[in-house]
Amino acid sequence: MSAEETPVRSVQRALELLSVVAHGEELPLARLAGATGLAPSTAHRLLNTMLDLGFVRQNGESRKYGPGHRLLGLVSAAEHRLAALRAAALPHMTELAAECGETAHLTILDGSQVVFIDQVLGSGTIRVEVKVGSRMDAHVTAAGKALLAWQPDAYLEPLLAAGLARFTPRTITDPLALRVDLAAVRERGWASELEEHELGAGCVAAAILPAAGAPIASLSVSGPTSRLLPDEFEQLGRQIRVAADRVAGALAASA
Repeated sequence: MSAEETPVRSVQRALELLSVVAHGEELPLARLAGATGLAPSTAHRLLNTMLDLGFVRQNGESRKYGPGHRLLGLVSAAEHRLAALRAAALPHMTELAAECGETAHLTILDGSQVVFIDQVLGSGTIRVEVKVGSRMDAHVTAAGKALLAWQPDAYLEPLLAAGLARFTPRTITDPLALRVDLAAVRERGWASELEEHELGAGCVAAAILPAAGAPIASLSVSGPTSRLLPDEFEQLGRQIRVAADRVAGALAASA
């Protein structure tokens, strides 16, 4: 069996199709095949399987495909979890932003990137603001490194093998150097970055850790390097660590 025909590859193709279908707009077979780079015959075969399982539905008149009831259920469950996470984190983000005067962020890990899902702006006129829904490479953000530090080698190895993009002269692009940095994050409980993603900006973060399993998300505080000084990283890191633990406790209590 070739690499293109492996069961893992078929699952990957099916998930790529589902990610397009999940946007909600009904699309014809040709559009779905084009969006995922699949041959129409392959896309049709996978869609028929997902149709039988209820993850996809097909409009009887237009023959277009849209999300099925099982996919909608998954999306609804994911949205509920994100809403619960935001609700648990918001009081602590607000407190961090008020005490530090800098912007607090709530971030989740998605592959090799982090997604910013909420923020509370700092009081400064010059501040670090990231639009909710924005993505950044995980290795250049404190929020991302706080999450990567707790991932198994099976998660990290493909990311490192793909190469670490450089954004500034301070970006860590050497896989071994990143591993050393992540080990330090695990040991002290918080992560930092100074101008690794953008010159003039820094960030400190801590993962929201459940009692067992992978981290849920990360809390971070970002600001201009004129105010967010390396000498203050340790104190701020411990402060964010306490806040992240309180969020984890609130989530556990509400589960």
